Amino acid sequence: MKEAGTNNLNDWLAGACGGVVGLVVGFPLDTTKVQLQTAADGAERIRIIDMFKKIKTDGMFTGFFRGLTMPLCSYAFFNSLYFGVYGQALKKIREWKGQTESTYLDIMMASLCGGLSTLIPSCPIEVIKCTLQAQVGNKHLASHHTTKYYSGPIHCMASIFKQRGLRGLYKGVGIQATREVPASMVYLPVFVFYDEMLGKYTPLHANGIIAGSIAGGLSGVTMWTTIMPIDVIKTRLQSDSLGVKYKGIVDCAVKTYKSGGIRTFYSGLLVCAIRAFPCNAAILAVYKKTLHYLNSLSATSVSHPEVLYPSEREHN
Repeated sequence: MKEAGTNNLNDWLAGACGGVVGLVVGFPLDTTKVQLQTAADGAERIRIIDMFKKIKTDGMFTGFFRGLTMPLCSYAFFNSLYFGVYGQALKKIREWKGQTESTYLDIMMASLCGGLSTLIPSCPIEVIKCTLQAQVGNKHLASHHTTKYYSGPIHCMASIFKQRGLRGLYKGVGIQATREVPASMVYLPVFVFYDEMLGKYTPLHANGIIAGSIAGGLSGVTMWTTIMPIDVIKTRLQSDSLGVKYKGIVDCAVKTYKSGGIRTFYSGLLVCAIRAFPCNAAILAVYKKTLHYLNSLSATSVSHPEVLYPSEREHN
């Protein structure tokens, strides 16, 4: 990742590769997380193993990978956009400051630019994904006319748009933006810190992919632990795409608290942490190594050896 900002095309391509790999690796546990976060509003704690069994009733693939199609087609673009904007923002910050190396504050601000750049295109995808994932194991509800059950992403998107227009597809955009700010400000600075420390003080500098994977996993766990209460509200709002349960962010937060107290805001934290490690290990390790490879083929990386890390360029 030291070469971030040297070639915009390389940043975009590496981000796309990392995003697709990470999405597929983490999607089954992401579905489990959404199910836990949108489970019945009682205070009763639901075991992860019981949720696995419930999801499996829809079939191993159709249950755990429900709602994957649209994210799979779009997340390559979102991660390209995120890392592309991040790389260019980092480059502009260095140029503005007249420096060839980046501080953690530089990384934080560039990461924030990258995160916010994906907000508008990603919100409808999040609404559709959360809505479909929340319905896993609940197909019987359609026969009772208590809620609408969608056969797939196109049906879901068309139905939401027909009933609520763009407002329905952008439900929860405010809380998603609120989540994105701390998530982005934590994500890459923490990754860079762990990756640098592992590279400098352990034998892992000899194999950057191992250090990158561990650092990426730790970064993902740190980020999700930080934003989990906001993510619970976001998931509940966006899975209620027709506005049946919640009137808005405050109403959702109040009802969530009344349903089970503070611990409800951490529903799915364990499964999210378990998911975050391999998922973000894949995203950031693949991004880092792909970017390094692409830049090694590019004359830009030779003529403009800008680096990402705040300290000396001692490791790869």
